[in-house]
Amino acid sequence: MTNRVLTNVTRCATKGLLTAAMAVAMALPVAAQTTQPAKPAAPAAKPALDAKHAAQAKTLMANGVKFLLSQREKDGGWSLNGKGAAKPAATALVLAVLVKDPAYGPRHDVVKQGYKVLLSYQQKDGGIYDPSENWNNYCTALAVSALAAAGQPEYKEPMNKAVAYLKTLQIVPGMESPDGGKLGEDSPFVGGVNYGKPEQEGGPRRPGDLSNVAFWMQAMHDAGVDKEDEHVQRALKFLNRVQNRSESNPETFAAEGTNDGGFVYSPVESKGGDGPNGQGLRSYGSMTYAGFKSMLYAGVERDDPRVQAAFNWIRRYWTLENNPNLPTQQNQEGLYYYYHTFAKALRAWGQPVVRGRDGKDHNWREELITAIGARVQRDGSWDNAKDRWNEGSPVLVTAYVLAALQEATADAKNDENDATRQSLQRPIVVVDFQEAPLDKVLQWLSDVTDTTLIVDWKALEAADIAKDTPITLRLRNVKYETILKYVLEQAGGSVSLGYVVDDGVIRVRIATQDKRSANETTIRPARRTETRR
Repeated sequence: MTNRVLTNVTRCATKGLLTAAMAVAMALPVAAQTTQPAKPAAPAAKPALDAKHAAQAKTLMANGVKFLLSQREKDGGWSLNGKGAAKPAATALVLAVLVKDPAYGPRHDVVKQGYKVLLSYQQKDGGIYDPSENWNNYCTALAVSALAAAGQPEYKEPMNKAVAYLKTLQIVPGMESPDGGKLGEDSPFVGGVNYGKPEQEGGPRRPGDLSNVAFWMQAMHDAGVDKEDEHVQRALKFLNRVQNRSESNPETFAAEGTNDGGFVYSPVESKGGDGPNGQGLRSYGSMTYAGFKSMLYAGVERDDPRVQAAFNWIRRYWTLENNPNLPTQQNQEGLYYYYHTFAKALRAWGQPVVRGRDGKDHNWREELITAIGARVQRDGSWDNAKDRWNEGSPVLVTAYVLAALQEATADAKNDENDATRQSLQRPIVVVDFQEAPLDKVLQWLSDVTDTTLIVDWKALEAADIAKDTPITLRLRNVKYETILKYVLEQAGGSVSLGYVVDDGVIRVRIATQDKRSANETTIRPARRTETRR
């Protein structure tokens, strides 16, 4: 039957209840509401993430966010211990997660207050840190990444100041070396970054390390600093000096050790200890992914021998059961730091499947989600019984995990949006609303199409669009998108009320409204219906 409107679409001034026809329609399963099945589509390429793992990740992220919100402190920030420890770093990590969450975003009140707390730590030198702690680089780098993730114009100036400060932390030729001399251009420490200022009072300065450099490089990447920037390229020199690859690293450990292409903590130390038979330094997972990712951020080509050597190490030591190639008694240490770095590195690599040295293919997203799901606590958080590098803090570890899950699911969002747009093309046999309340109509549409809608009722009510705005509409064999359009036009009257598809959901909004707000209500299908045959 040709799609046609059976009655004029009118806006009723009186309130009413669902008609019997609508009540019957609400009780029917989806299959009974739709017309004949659509013609089979051409086979699609397998998505980077299957529906099962995507759903699992969504649940894990939703529960993880609830946990983090339960740990929010009175001023609206977060810390590692609930008592202010590393507050700028913890707040930045959580904000970087919330700002990408479809239920929050940069304009949510919780998020805006979090940024206010974060920026209260910005010092005159541009750094964002607590002067009583010696984590200047970590805190400022994480803050830059969080500010960049928000993408808001008001954060650009403080972010740029923080980036400029980070550049001053880099170790450069002419600075004092740990032994009291002067660093030359060929020093293995040049290009590195340590925890605090490059020159500290009271003695020789601590040398740089790959962990600090990796967060520093992440900040440069997120802030959009050019790959050819002199500071980025100087950092690349340091990366060469911490790779177990004698062809590009003149350090003794690279020549004496395994020469396996992996990375170590610093030119003079591996947290995994020495290599086999006490020769060289042991490469291990979290540092190898950190070095691999940082080289990509510095513009090193995928086919460069240094990148290929690191990727071959990844293939050889593939696992998500532990922090690979650390000694057995240590291999649970830094596990969630490893997951966090693993996800960012492999997303930067851009390859959905990694073939191990054993010939087995690994979908890194799905394997990561499975590993994370196996370790979640009842309250939706994660922590590490091997409390090293602060991984006994559920706030830190949960933020690491959620950031990793966001990386794993980021490229799946297009699949979600496509699926939702396909649902909007679904024809519905009969719609018969007689003065039905708007919120009930939207819930019914959610139920029969198995889609999720998000509505900012506060914004709508401010525009004189109430939940009980009556909708009268009779249609046959009309697509879901057409029905939704008529419903919103009728409810809005003179107000331009429409929708966008975003993050796999249908977001109902006024045309002038921000994409996300703090007052949104989620309308999910009330039940999963069985197909009627």
